[in-house]
Amino acid sequence: MNKVRILLVDDHPLFRQGVVWMLNSQPDLEIVGEVADGQGAIQQADILLPDLVLCDINLPGMNGLEVTRILKRRHPQMAVIMLTLHEDDEQLFHAIRVGASA
Repeated sequence: MNKVRILLVDDHPLFRQGVVWMLNSQPDLEIVGEVADGQGAIQQADILLPDLVLCDINLPGMNGLEVTRILKRRHPQMAVIMLTLHEDDEQLFHAIRVGASA
């Protein structure tokens, strides 16, 4: 069975730990990397070539929207799902516009 390879991008270590714990319990998912900022996300995505990037929309430095824009330009087949605690229709619109899947 082919596992979905996931890169997790979030600047909160406890949140990342919880997501990793939850996703590792799924037999068809594999966390291939974790990073805390946008620049690291781009570097690791270029190296690891995950199927899916789970990316916080609010990152220090380069935000998740810019990360998504760059990743989709470099790797159009790579899916990106934006993570946020806020229900903001404008951010959702921008995320979809730059290529996020959800």
